[in-house]
Amino acid sequence: MDNIPKFLREILYKKNIKNQREIQKFLYPTLNDLSQPNIIETIELASEEIIKSIEKKEKIFIYGDGDIDGIAGVFFILKFLQDKNVEFNYYLTSRFEDYEIEEELVDYFLKERYKLIILVDIGVSSYKFLKRCAENNLKVIVIDHHQTEIEYLPEKHIYIHPILSSKGIDFSATGLSLKLFQDLVSNYYPFSLSDYICIAGLATLNENVKLTDDNRIFVKEMMKNLKNSKIKGLNFLVSKYLNDREIKVEDIKIKINPKLNSPGRFGKPIVSLHLLLEEEEKEIENLLKEIEQLDRKRYQIIKKVTKSIENKYGFENRFIIFDDLPESLCGIISSRLVERFNLPFLVMSKKKDIIKGSGRAPDNFNLYENMKKIKDKFLSFGGHKNAIGFKFNVKDKEEIENYWKNLKIENLSKNQEYFDTILDIEDIKPEIFEYLNLLKPYGKGNNPPVFLSKNVLIKKIKKGNEDIYWAKKGNSIFECKVEKNKLKEEIRDIFYTPEIKKIDGYYKIILVIRGPSLEEF
Repeated sequence: MDNIPKFLREILYKKNIKNQREIQKFLYPTLNDLSQPNIIETIELASEEIIKSIEKKEKIFIYGDGDIDGIAGVFFILKFLQDKNVEFNYYLTSRFEDYEIEEELVDYFLKERYKLIILVDIGVSSYKFLKRCAENNLKVIVIDHHQTEIEYLPEKHIYIHPILSSKGIDFSATGLSLKLFQDLVSNYYPFSLSDYICIAGLATLNENVKLTDDNRIFVKEMMKNLKNSKIKGLNFLVSKYLNDREIKVEDIKIKINPKLNSPGRFGKPIVSLHLLLEEEEKEIENLLKEIEQLDRKRYQIIKKVTKSIENKYGFENRFIIFDDLPESLCGIISSRLVERFNLPFLVMSKKKDIIKGSGRAPDNFNLYENMKKIKDKFLSFGGHKNAIGFKFNVKDKEEIENYWKNLKIENLSKNQEYFDTILDIEDIKPEIFEYLNLLKPYGKGNNPPVFLSKNVLIKKIKKGNEDIYWAKKGNSIFECKVEKNKLKEEIRDIFYTPEIKKIDGYYKIILVIRGPSLEEF
């Protein structure tokens, strides 16, 4: 660790990573650095309950959400149960169903004589359902990371939730399921997590969780193992859409995760789960074809809607209701709008007297807490800090919309007005990227480093209709990347992140200019 350059140590210090052990774990993490399952105290209780049900040959039902996080979380539970002599069944919700679980489902479980219910990525807001399960002596294990009012949850059940960890780890539902899986298999046989770590990595990137601690390891290990995963369906998907190219986090977010999410948006999440479980190549090919068809359908609808959305009534208030939009796509559209405008959005679909939708918000706006204040106006409501799902009656639309309009939205600027350390552009050498790559993957809780370089000359040249900017100091000159902004030609301090791009077979260093270096149009 003594050979780490000063600028890298200063970046790590800003992340509160200071001693040799912490530095080693952050820069060179391995599966051995994963936390123990008992980081969530209730994991052992849940593990004991499942093993007890297996020994008693009780019927088990697994009920999961239909996005990647729910699918991947269910995957781990099924992987454990599949070779046990126990009767079990499973179900994944679609985007057409309510956020909360219907109470009537308890009648089905009782009729079919299920004794243990395992909920994955769903359940902590289904207070009435959980209460009725408790009243009927149905045992429930809830594996969920959405926000909840813990005081309303029946004590009889077992809850596996990040809030129950004293370490404050921001797990997805799949991360929690993997912890339970780790504990369960330890009671039976040695097991290599590297065989299935890619599943945890996919779900982690799909959720807005911090890329720190275990989450960082999930993603880094996935990037190393994705092309050699033991999950055949995932191998087929990756080889088809990423070919032999070097895999980047953005590739997973843009080319892999949307395809696995698409079936759930059209009521068929089971297709993606079967892809991950299937071993027969012919069946995998059939599942991939179905996923591709549904993903094309998703893409076409989103393209059409986003093209016309700025003319839609309510856009100025970011409260958008459609009469003809599949409700399963509201979340995608609101996410796209947040990315573009860096403001919170609610996007909804109206059918008769019912309006269902999704909301998304930038990291520094707590959408859940703001909308929870009028929770009584919703027929169903749930989510986490930056994402919510909800349903309400059309008669309450005006009151909800007025509340939304009057919400104060302040300090949501994307620009970073800080820097991690000083790095003069004259000191930029190709070898620094070897160190910067150790900081990846970037994401929530692990932003790209921002450097300060003082007294830099900014020059502009015209390339057709495009302005190209260059930063020059001494004998060093670099092209700058500035999105939707412009720079003045002057000598100034700049805040930047260096990137290296391969263009026409050559590597080129580009400076991404950030924060107060920018002047808005």
